[in-house]
Amino acid sequence: VHALVEGDRASVGHMGSGLARSLKAIGVRLQPFHVSPIESRRHLENTVGYHVRQVEHHGVNAHPALYEGSPFGDLVGARQVEDWSPERLWELLPRWRPARVWRLVGLGEPPVLSPDAIRSLGAFRLVEEAAIAFACDDLRRYRSKAARLARRAVITLGSGAGISVEELAAALGTTRQTVLRRALEPDPVAAAVLERRLALVEAVASQASGLRAQPTSRRVAPMRR
Repeated sequence: VHALVEGDRASVGHMGSGLARSLKAIGVRLQPFHVSPIESRRHLENTVGYHVRQVEHHGVNAHPALYEGSPFGDLVGARQVEDWSPERLWELLPRWRPARVWRLVGLGEPPVLSPDAIRSLGAFRLVEEAAIAFACDDLRRYRSKAARLARRAVITLGSGAGISVEELAAALGTTRQTVLRRALEPDPVAAAVLERRLALVEAVASQASGLRAQPTSRRVAPMRR
């Protein structure tokens, strides 16, 4: 587990101990943690880059942009965890912006998905990706703030793209009346997070298709006479 935390050594150490205890309570044991202070802006840039591409360093079989342990989604607006925002990081790294983070994983910033593209994905796919975009296990649990945000994002984005009320209600496990009522109170900010998540997944899929389509060059050994 890698974490980039702003604070003094004592407060960061306290947070690390709390995290270790919480994980131990559910049967997850971590190696003893250590705190490495950030010494300069260049050090911070390198650390952010390491975190974004950590799958490459640990042999994880996942795309660095989709790995759930990476901050990539948070930095490019494709994931929202509670009220965290990357604005403080941009203050510390004024030359960094989302476009640079996209380049770290070999992707260009994708265009906004069209309503037709969103509608073709369907409500059930929107619900699946919204659970990831807002870090919640089940959108049917109203008591979770993350679940409420995710539901609003699905309804706002889905209804705006022309997905039927019936399909949205079925995917969310709710009534037609609830969807209609929520659609009257759209949440464009939450919808933008979900749209970025969908665009990210499509961009990674397109990248993978392009790599598979590239012919492999083979060296032909000379014939011996």
